[in-house]
Amino acid sequence: MKSTQLRLGNLVRLTTDPTCIDHVLILEPGQVHLESGNDFEDEGNISGVVLREKIIGMYGIPANSWFYLGGSRIYIGIAQGRSHAQLHIDKWMFHVRYVHELQNIAFDLTGQEIITHPNILSPYEGQ
Repeated sequence: MKSTQLRLGNLVRLTTDPTCIDHVLILEPGQVHLESGNDFEDEGNISGVVLREKIIGMYGIPANSWFYLGGSRIYIGIAQGRSHAQLHIDKWMFHVRYVHELQNIAFDLTGQEIITHPNILSPYEGQ
């Protein structure tokens, strides 16, 4: 996965250790530093986390029901056996497969992080 597809705080996994799901802490051209890592990972060793109800539920995000984020009405439709989920944000609808896609689209349209992390600050909050 290209590092240019990611933002700080995105959930990704290591290709060499698919059980390791982690947050992006630092991005450099061609390299990604994960929160639990001691070194940068080559972007070729980073892959997306497939969007599943269990994964987003760990972060308190409901699936298959409407909720609000930053004043926008959101619905994440996840059906068993489908290769993608449907993301509805107000009048827009997207097909998303990975959690980082959900995070990026939600932030772009609402200005709010759908998954927050205490060790990763948004540069847009003036902190």
